[in-house]
Amino acid sequence: MAAYIYYDSKGNKKTLNFDSAAEASDYAEQRGYTTTKGGTSSVSSKSSNTNTGTAAQEAQIAELKKQIADTQAKIAAKNNITPQQQVSNIQSQLADLQAQQAALQKYGLTDTNQLTQDASGNYVKKSITGNDQLDEMLDKYQSFIDTSMANGNVVNPAVKITPKMLQQFLNEATQEIDPYYQNLYNSIKDDISANIKSLQESYDLSKQQEQESFKQELAGQQESMAGAGLAFSGVRGGKEKQLQETEATTLNKMAQAAASNAGDVLRAGESKIGTRNLSDLGITPEFAGSGTSYNYYNPTENVTGSLERERKTAIYNRRNERESAAREGRTLDLYKY
Repeated sequence: MAAYIYYDSKGNKKTLNFDSAAEASDYAEQRGYTTTKGGTSSVSSKSSNTNTGTAAQEAQIAELKKQIADTQAKIAAKNNITPQQQVSNIQSQLADLQAQQAALQKYGLTDTNQLTQDASGNYVKKSITGNDQLDEMLDKYQSFIDTSMANGNVVNPAVKITPKMLQQFLNEATQEIDPYYQNLYNSIKDDISANIKSLQESYDLSKQQEQESFKQELAGQQESMAGAGLAFSGVRGGKEKQLQETEATTLNKMAQAAASNAGDVLRAGESKIGTRNLSDLGITPEFAGSGTSYNYYNPTENVTGSLERERKTAIYNRRNERESAAREGRTLDLYKY
């Protein structure tokens, strides 16, 4: 059944639904309907009726398209979204779906509920335990089970590896490894403190000696000026000012050198034990020159020391040893039974 558009004698549109244009034309002719608004009837023949019905269908389709476009435009205007923005939104949604699909394939998952987004917006596997290390252990354990079963082994149901057990493995490994590295940290901290203290004492002594030397030189110059009858002259004042400026430069250079050496000591320690452990010392060495203090160490970055990385690796390996032992207790070889 199709729709055909006609108009009555008053110009009102009439939509007629019939199986054929001929039936619609006959019905329209009986009621005096025409195919044009305010026009005369052109339904006198079956041929003209058929052409008129086709034209009416095309007109109706065009009218529907116009209504759809108007509706879309109104929605877009209401939401302040331009056609370009609509296209961009659709493209963004497609890209997001593609990213989810890629993540599912990457992690061997089947449900998007198993995914989450990281801080960068990338889709990653959702954490099971809330701890990355424990999740990694579970993944490896599942892989071990799959491989064992493929090789003809079965899992002993009497032994269960749970997230709680995995956390226990990690805690035990940490308790076992930590004392050794804590002793290393303390030893290095003691060395750093001793080196900084030595630098400070050496600088203070050198500064005191330099100031005593300056006083003697200044007194000698004043005595020389007095002997020459220039005790109250401008020449004496100029000579003393020049000597004082030289002394200030010398003291500042000494302070800068000491601060640089202290900075080297602290940075070397930081590279070993890390910023966090070094900050526990509370050392902020400053070396006062002539009116200016110098400090060439400023821990602006959270550096992970080489010993910290070594400690984490040692804990990780020890934890894996405990996990492997648990796995061996959970797997049975079918050929032994």
